[in-house]
This record gives sequence, structure tokens and C-alpha cells, in this order.
Amino acid sequence: MPRCPRCGAVARPNILMFGDWGRVGLPYEKQQQRLAAWLSSVSKLVVVEVGAGIALPTVRRFSERFSAQRLIRINLRESNTNPSHGVGLEGTAAATLRMLNAQM
Repeated sequence: MPRCPRCGAVARPNILMFGDWGRVGLPYEKQQQRLAAWLSSVSKLVVVEVGAGIALPTVRRFSERFSAQRLIRINLRESNTNPSHGVGLEGTAAATLRMLNAQM
């Protein structure tokens, strides 16, 4: 599991996950504020969305909202994306990320 480089706690995405309803409230609001501050400090954000199918619309909406044509959507079955958001790549996460790494 990825860890926070500052405190060593298990890192987590800035979204509510299944069975996570107890997390709402002040900790979530503070995390939202940190995310907003970070987003305002980034000039050329690239969003790499891995494995979020249409069953997770919150992830997809976030990716599309902040991608500004710099979205790379990786999904084995549901990689389609509007060209105004970026590009969709069909494949497994590991193989597609390795391919992207080789291209860089």
C-alpha cells in the first residue's frame, strides 16, 4: 500500500470509497481544501485515470473536470473518452503503463 511521505499513514485517494461513509465531515472538508490549493498551484495537470469504469462516475467526472485535454483514461473494457478531455487507451493497467513509460 502506498504511504504518505510525511506521516507514514496509508495514502488514499480524495474520494469516498465503498463503505466509507463514516469519513465525511471535517477530515473530508480539510482534504477538499488541500486538494483545491494543490490544484490551483499546478499549471499543466495530467490526469491518469486507471481502471475507473462507468460504474464509478465520480472518478470519471473528476478526471474530466480537471483534465483540460490532458486525460489519459486506461481501462480494459471502458476506455472511451471525449477527445476534448484526452485519450482513452484500452488495456490492462500494468501493460498500458509500461507501454507509456517506454514511449517517454
